[in-house]
Amino acid sequence: MNIIIEAGGTLYDQTKQHKWNLLSGSLCTFHPSSSFTGNNTVAHQYTFGTGGITLGGSYTFGSSILGPFTFGILFNGEIQTFGRVTCIAGKSGGFKSRSTWLGGIVPTVDFCDFIGGCGLYISSGCDLDTSELNGELDINFNDISIASGGSCSLGKRGSSGGFRFKHQCSFNCRGKLNFLSSSGGIYLPWGSACNFFNGAQISSDIAVDIRTYDVKVGGLGSLISSLTSSFSGSLYASVSLDGEATETSSGKYYCFLFYSRYSPLCAILSRGYRRSSTYNYYDNHDSKPTLLCYFYR
Repeated sequence: MNIIIEAGGTLYDQTKQHKWNLLSGSLCTFHPSSSFTGNNTVAHQYTFGTGGITLGGSYTFGSSILGPFTFGILFNGEIQTFGRVTCIAGKSGGFKSRSTWLGGIVPTVDFCDFIGGCGLYISSGCDLDTSELNGELDINFNDISIASGGSCSLGKRGSSGGFRFKHQCSFNCRGKLNFLSSSGGIYLPWGSACNFFNGAQISSDIAVDIRTYDVKVGGLGSLISSLTSSFSGSLYASVSLDGEATETSSGKYYCFLFYSRYSPLCAILSRGYRRSSTYNYYDNHDSKPTLLCYFYR
């Protein structure tokens, strides 16, 4: 089941018991400016067999939700929720295959641009194969997460040039990153971060360079960190909006960019201590932004 509530829409729970029984693979997505109205509504994952219905995990929707918000029941029965519109890779497969995605809808450039950016979640037991993307991801995923037990395969075997992200993002790996290209590195735009949490792994035939570049210039950019072909452990690397790189093995950087209209730009940027800074970075905005950053262990 795939429920989508678009901007301005409301999903009402008018059931008598306010309990929903949903199969694994179900997805409910609230776009920005959409809402939910219920009465202590609870969603249960269930399986159906010869003995009837067996209830699994549950999630309480409560009485109201404001979008953006995503609720998904993975194919293993696990329930995941996100405070943004999130595309969930639920089965191993190619990026452009409908069967890979919870809800059966392949993410597109137009969709994620329309809602101001999406999240991407690669679930445990799933390998997301990006070989169809020809070495670059031009979809506005501002948060990308590989769950523990999940994996993402970047690039294509035998190809050169590495893999390039075209939008600022926070790349968070708790599982495994398979780097398939025979040369090149992973290229992140200024204003991005790459967080490998304890236990994360890299599998590659070559050392993997994490580099950063200015999207207005392109090219190879500058080196942030070079990781071994069998890296395992934790590392946190980030780049500010003006290209300043920071790397540490002991914590994670969080930053929020605010404009005078009080609308935050989702970006993870570098600063190793609590501070507020101002950058001359307009990018079609009509006001100078302020960057507020803090360090989390």
